[in-house]
Formats: sequence, structure tokens, C-alpha cells
Amino acid sequence: REPADLTRLGAIAPSYLKLDGIEMLGPKGQSKVMLTTVMTSDDTTLTYHAVHAGIGIAFLPEWLVADDVAAGRLKRLLPGHTTPPITLFAVYTSRQYLLPKLRTLIDFLSESLASPSLESQVARSPDSAIP
Repeated sequence: REPADLTRLGAIAPSYLKLDGIEMLGPKGQSKVMLTTVMTSDDTTLTYHAVHAGIGIAFLPEWLVADDVAAGRLKRLLPGHTTPPITLFAVYTSRQYLLPKLRTLIDFLSESLASPSLESQVARSPDSAIP
């Protein structure tokens, strides 16, 4: 199973990213994979349900899919490969009027999402598994 095998599967891509290929790093080095987009979405929950419906594969946060992977409902593809981290921005109007609960949320996200293991590539199991 190589990154090139992903090109045979339909992908649900984030609509807010321009995907001209995904860089992956694995045991044999770095490679660029061109995915076949079958759907775009800016909603992680919609993408999650689309993956469950068998529409395609997607990059989803581990915290969202961990139970499904453990139960065998979803399958992690290419577990020996990683992708570059995605930058997340917290945008707010002014520090002067920053509510303490918003500051707490930003701190929580900064600490929680700093782990590189939070991104998981999954597909509906077993139908969408790579042969």
C-alpha cells in the first residue's frame, strides 16, 4: 500500500484548501499524491458523515474518528505515512475585549491540536479499503 493507491479512491476535500496534490512522508521517503475529488465541503461533520456513507476518503481529526477506527467502522489508510501539518488560525477582533472563555478556548486548541497524531486519514471499512 503506497500513497499512489489513494488516487483510485474518491476523496472528500476541504473546500477552503486548494489541493494540487498532497505531500506525504513515508518509509520510502516523500511523495506527492494527486487525489480524485468527488466532493468538497467546509464542514467537518458533513465530511465525517459522507465518509460513513461511503462517498470517499478524507482527512479527519483523530478525536472525531478514534471510536470509529477502534470499532472497525472506519479504517486508517497508510498508517506509516504522515502529511504536513495544517495551520489553524484563531481570529478575533481585539485583545482588549477578549473574553476569558475565548482565551481559554484558544489556549485549549493550541495545546490540544499541537500533537501531530491528530490528523488521521480514514475510509469506510471494509468496502473502501485499498485492495
